[in-house]
Amino acid sequence: MEEHTVYLMLGSNLGDRRAYLSAAERFIQERMGAIIRRSRIYETQPWGVSDEQPPYLNRALVVNSSHAPRALLNIAHAIERELGRSPETKGLGEARKLDIDILFYDDLVMSESDLQIPHPRLHERRFVLQPLLDIVPQLKHPVFGKTVEELLQMCTDKRGVKPYEDVPKGRKGRVLPYRFIAVEGNIGVGKTTFCRLLERELGARLILEQFADNPFLAYFYEEPERYAFPVELFFMTERHKQLQEELAQRQLFDQLIVSDYLFAKTALFARNNLSEEEFRLFQRLFDVLNASFPHPDLVVYLHRPIEELLEQIGRRGRTYEENIQKTYLCSIQNVYMQYLRHIEDFPVLILDVSGKDFERDQEAFRQMIALLEKDWKPGVHHWHLGDREGKP
Repeated sequence: MEEHTVYLMLGSNLGDRRAYLSAAERFIQERMGAIIRRSRIYETQPWGVSDEQPPYLNRALVVNSSHAPRALLNIAHAIERELGRSPETKGLGEARKLDIDILFYDDLVMSESDLQIPHPRLHERRFVLQPLLDIVPQLKHPVFGKTVEELLQMCTDKRGVKPYEDVPKGRKGRVLPYRFIAVEGNIGVGKTTFCRLLERELGARLILEQFADNPFLAYFYEEPERYAFPVELFFMTERHKQLQEELAQRQLFDQLIVSDYLFAKTALFARNNLSEEEFRLFQRLFDVLNASFPHPDLVVYLHRPIEELLEQIGRRGRTYEENIQKTYLCSIQNVYMQYLRHIEDFPVLILDVSGKDFERDQEAFRQMIALLEKDWKPGVHHWHLGDREGKP
């Protein structure tokens, strides 16, 4: 089926506003299509009503969808109803738990009684244009011929629009601008150790990969060509099941979640380990499962030199890791770097922890926590632990 690029605006100003936006994103992923870009969340002054109304949270999304505009409108209304919006809150300017507006649909121009594309008032609203500027500044309005950036410069709306400080607190009063952090890195780098330290320091809820339960793993390290496909297939299904269960819980809205893996690593390791024919089949299955997961708010990639990784692997003494070769670790590192350097939709912190035992070195760990407290912008950032400044 033909894919279309759809631009949506989410809004909420009743109840747990952040929770309603997060829940809406999950439903959109499941029913409309893959979310490929998200703006920051903004807190905005209500538009067209008195200042007595509570402020909104707004976020813009870009979605790849095979649905027609009318079908998307029906899905949006169904999601609004399921998340508690009543028919009485359909009027302009009324407070609501959730609002989903279609802003653009490719470069389509249509006007019906209950559906107009582009949205007829988006050029007048700063709370729409500012989030769009985050993700598609050069997108042209098909009627006015102006980019989002140009429309914002021309906009006369003076209502307040500011980035929302979405800050769950840890047990010790630490404040982070993230709700879902994924920690990644090569074998032996210390991902799980770091995650457990975050649980202790911040009161985070952990999602830890159950790699030791893979019945094919030991055989794979001995005969990788023979056992690559079953080991990767098992990892993918187990990761999918675990993440689906964990991220669907309401706790996602009120507690920091830390995972010691990205679901995307499933495809990265498979690309490195499978033959071309096997990977084509694997990729088709992966794409179906991957479409249902939200992006993390921050990815932290821990980096160590290969020789240091081998030393750490040797110290932990897992028998099924005894045959891991330097060339294999190099290939995994290269695959990660190729993937991470192209990420633009959420922040990635590549943190070089060479020579640092952050489990025992309290100063090193405090520096790592301080880096998590920074509001990193989408894209890739490099930092060597111990440096005062990182690289963009």
